[in-house]
Amino acid sequence: MPSSTFFNLPQEKRERLLEAARNEFARVSLAGASVNRIIRQAGIPRGSFYMYFSDKEELFFYLLEEYRQQLAETMSAILEEQAGDLFGAFLAMFDRIQDCRDGKWRMLLDILRRNQQVRSSIFLQRDPEGRPLVFPTGRVDRARLDLRQERDLESIVYLLLSAAMEALRAADQSGDPDSARAQLVQMFGIIRRGAERKDAPETK
Repeated sequence: MPSSTFFNLPQEKRERLLEAARNEFARVSLAGASVNRIIRQAGIPRGSFYMYFSDKEELFFYLLEEYRQQLAETMSAILEEQAGDLFGAFLAMFDRIQDCRDGKWRMLLDILRRNQQVRSSIFLQRDPEGRPLVFPTGRVDRARLDLRQERDLESIVYLLLSAAMEALRAADQSGDPDSARAQLVQMFGIIRRGAERKDAPETK
């Protein structure tokens, strides 16, 4: 977490530093990011940076946490709009991100593309007891899902999230979001119905 000194800064100064950090982490990976470039763009002394954050890693993960909260709030609102339909909500989130490709989600996509090790954890970071921290599971209409074990919902979220993240990556690389969305709809259809025939022999 940043220091209390950071949180006591004027809003404009805090946002200037965070915007410089988002630009840097969207341009290069965490390993290649430079504190010097961040502070130069933000217009702050190097000593001041280390009064706010211990290192670039702390700043990076603080930014991710902000994105997690924004994604959770957005997904919570979308789930309400979709009457708790988890599949519909992920498709709507895909569309929302495509509609805002030049805004905050554009920056997040760039950051995740350059730091693939954190892609899935953007929603599924866990608390010390292993529970997801930010995904709004309380908004999901569980009656729509065939949940048989305690963590089935989390597993379904993980599958849908992985598929959605791959579709966003494909849309970004190909420049063809319609094709990526069609593939996502097909993938969701397979997950929704289950891939195995109902009369298939049980696996031992």
